[in-house]
Amino acid sequence: DYNRAEAAQRATHPHIVDPVAVLAAGAEAEDAGETRAALVRALAAMLPATNAAAANIVDARGTIVATTLPAYGALHVSRAVMDDLAPVFGGATRFIAPRPESERLVGATRYALTRPVLWFAAPVRDAEGRIVA
Repeated sequence: DYNRAEAAQRATHPHIVDPVAVLAAGAEAEDAGETRAALVRALAAMLPATNAAAANIVDARGTIVATTLPAYGALHVSRAVMDDLAPVFGGATRFIAPRPESERLVGATRYALTRPVLWFAAPVRDAEGRIVA
């Protein structure tokens, strides 16, 4: 429960919410690059305090819009992962069971994580309260 609560709290942090909202709104390519870089820096800064191996921001289309794992940028998560994330896009914070990266990612040519890891997923809302990731 602690990790779910922590994920929910971090999903409301302005350094996460603001850039995610910009990316979800379809920022121009130049703006998107800098916005994504700032978001990745914010995600990376949060990792040590949580003992997390990585962080990903996934939009409703299943695209990894930001990640602390450079090899995973712009990849898509699998249909099974999107099924697991469905409650998150409905507003719930969820534990996502470990699965091999080969089952989690679509189109990856290499995997940054060599063993399955568990994930905690929380909705990120824009200023109007819409869930955008």
